[in-house]
Amino acid sequence: MNRHWPHILWRYLHPTCVIAAGRGPHVARASRPPSGASSARTQRILLFLLSLLVLASGSYAQLPDIPPVPSAPVNGLLPEKPLLEPRQKAALIRLGGPVDDIMLQSIQRRVTLARQQGCDLIIYEIDSYGGQLTSALDISRYTKTLARTLPVVAYVNTKAISAGAIIAFSCQHVVVAPSSAIGDCMPIAVSGDQAHAIEPGLMPKVTSPLLEELRDSAQKNHYPYLMLEAMVIRETEVWALRNNVDVNAPPLYVSDTEKDAKLKALNKLPDGSQGNTWVLDPKPIDSNNTLLTVTATEAVSYGLARAEVGSEAQLRALYNIRGDVISMDYSWSENAVRWLSNDYVRMGLFITMLVLAYLEFTHPGISVPGIGAVICLVLLVGAPYMTGLAQVWEIILITLGAAIIIVDLLLYGGVGLLAVPGFILMAIGLVASFVPADPGGGYIPQTAQWYTGLQHGLAVIIFGSLGALAIFYFLSRYLYLTPGFRRLQLVPAVPTLPAAAVHDATDQSAGEAVFVGALGQAVSDLRPAGKVRFDGHLIDAVSQGQFIPEGATVIVIEATAYHVLVKPVPSTQPASGGDAK
Repeated sequence: MNRHWPHILWRYLHPTCVIAAGRGPHVARASRPPSGASSARTQRILLFLLSLLVLASGSYAQLPDIPPVPSAPVNGLLPEKPLLEPRQKAALIRLGGPVDDIMLQSIQRRVTLARQQGCDLIIYEIDSYGGQLTSALDISRYTKTLARTLPVVAYVNTKAISAGAIIAFSCQHVVVAPSSAIGDCMPIAVSGDQAHAIEPGLMPKVTSPLLEELRDSAQKNHYPYLMLEAMVIRETEVWALRNNVDVNAPPLYVSDTEKDAKLKALNKLPDGSQGNTWVLDPKPIDSNNTLLTVTATEAVSYGLARAEVGSEAQLRALYNIRGDVISMDYSWSENAVRWLSNDYVRMGLFITMLVLAYLEFTHPGISVPGIGAVICLVLLVGAPYMTGLAQVWEIILITLGAAIIIVDLLLYGGVGLLAVPGFILMAIGLVASFVPADPGGGYIPQTAQWYTGLQHGLAVIIFGSLGALAIFYFLSRYLYLTPGFRRLQLVPAVPTLPAAAVHDATDQSAGEAVFVGALGQAVSDLRPAGKVRFDGHLIDAVSQGQFIPEGATVIVIEATAYHVLVKPVPSTQPASGGDAK
C-alpha cells in the first residue's frame, strides 16, 4: 500500500483543500468554510475514520448475527467454511434408547412441530445401540423422503451402533462428537436382554433389504458404500489406495478381491509400463473377520462424517445457524409406551387383568374391576403394537378370543366349553406378540430369535396364570379383612356362630336367613354371579354355571365361608324367603 495514503485521504476529505498542479496542497485563506461545507466535512471525517478501521483490521467484519467460523480446523476435523447456506432456525431432535416404531412416530411428530415453528434445518442427535431392523429401515426411508425438502443432519453423540448407524447414514450429513463411535450394523436376534446370531442360511434374507437401503443412502448422500457393507458383512475386507504424488487426493477404498487389479490399472502409464502414483496401505482398514466400527476421527478420515464437533457453538458455526436451536425430546407418553413394552411389565399387566376379571365375574355389578381388566388388556397388546413388536393379526386373535369368552358369559351364564377356543385364541395372540417379525413383514421360524420370543411369551402366560391363581386363593381367604372390600366377599363362617357367617350388601349379618335349602328370589341375572334376596337381605350368590334370569326362584345348595351356591327351582314351588327348612 502507498505509504503516503494519509495525505491523499486528507486532500480528499478536507473541504478547504485544493490541489495545485505540481505544488501540493494549498489551503485557501478564508475565515470560515463555504455554506454547507461543515456538514460535508463531518461526513467525510466519519468516512475517514471508518476507512482507518478497515485498513487497520485488514479484512471486512462479519455480520454480527452469524456465529464466527474458526479460521482453522479444530484438531484438523472442522471445515473452515460452513457446510450450508445460512439457516434461520434449527430443530435438534434427540434420538436415544432403542430404535423402534415409537422412535419413528416420535420423529414424525417432532418434525411436524419443527415445521410449524419455522425450522429450516433438522438435526438428529443420535445416541443408540440399535433396535428393531424394520423400524430402522422405515426411519431411514422417511428421513430420505424428508431430505427432499428439508436438510437433515445426523449428530452422533455419543454412539450410533447397528440400527442407529442405519439412521445416521440416511441423513445428508453426518457429524460426530469426540470419543463417539459408529458402525457394526450386522443384524442379530434380540429378545429381552439376550442376543443371538442369526443362522447363516437365513442371514441373506435379513441382510438383503438392509444392504439395499445402505446402498441407496451411500449413493444419495455420497458415503463410501464399501465401508457401509463392511459394517454389515463380516467377511468384507476394506483396503485403502492412496495417491503417492498428490497428498490432497482422497483415498480410494477397495475390497480384497479387487485391490490388485485396481492398483495395476491406476498405475498403468501410457507406454504400458507401471508407475507408482498409487500405493496400497500395508494393512486393511477392516479385516475379513471383524465388523467395521469407527471412532470419530476415523469417521471423518474415511469420509463417513463431515466433521468432528465438540460443542453446540461449533455445530452452529458449521451449519451457519443464525437463529435458535430448538431441542426436542421424547414426550412422556412415548416413554410410557416403551416402559409398558418391557416383558416384566407385560407379565404384571397380564396378572392384573386376570385378577380384575376374577373380581368382576365373582362380584358382578361393581364394574370398576371390569373396566380395569379391559384397560390392562388394551395396554398389554397396545404397547407392543405401538413399538412395532405386535402385528395386526395378533391383535385380532386376542380381541376375538375375548369376545368369545364374553359371549359365553352373557348368553350361557358361565364359563363353559364355548370359552375354551376363546382362551386358546387369546393365548396364541399374546404369545405371538412376543415374537418380532423379520424385515419382510413375516416371521422366520426355527431361529434363535423366534424360539427366544416364543419362550418369553409362554413364560409370561404360564407364570402369569400361576401368579394369578395364587392371588385368587389369597383374595378368597383374606379379601374380607381389607377395609372397604368387605362388601365384595362373604365373611368366612365362624364355627360357633354359623348364622353370622353371611353378610348382606349393607355388611349386616343375614342371621338365619341363609342356609342350605333356603329359598330366595334373584334380583339380578346370575351370569353365574349375581344378587339374591333372602328375607329382606340382599346376598351375593353364584349359580352352578347356568344362567338364572332376574326374578327366578332359587334354592341354596351350598353355603360356605366363601360363597353361597344356588340353583333354580321349578316355578311351581313358591319362594319362602327363608322360611322353608
